[in-house]
Amino acid sequence: MVDYREILRLKSLGYKINDIASSVHSSRNTVSEVLTLAGNLYICWPLDDDVTNASLQAMFYLGRDKSDEDRLIPDYPKIHRELA
Repeated sequence: MVDYREILRLKSLGYKINDIASSVHSSRNTVSEVLTLAGNLYICWPLDDDVTNASLQAMFYLGRDKSDEDRLIPDYPKIHRELA
């Protein structure tokens, strides 16, 4: 999982995107996207202690945590018969 809090903290300390990406073990594109989303929502460091990475992810990516109820479950016995 992406460490959103650490990305925001390191950016507030003046680190470059490449350095942040290396530190949090994420890609430069991910770090850049997180910083863009945080800027659009006016979220900056310091954050309250009750703001977790999960809550930041929910704010950044609304609707991403939808359940998979809309997807059909494959008929595995039928697939097995067809492959046999």
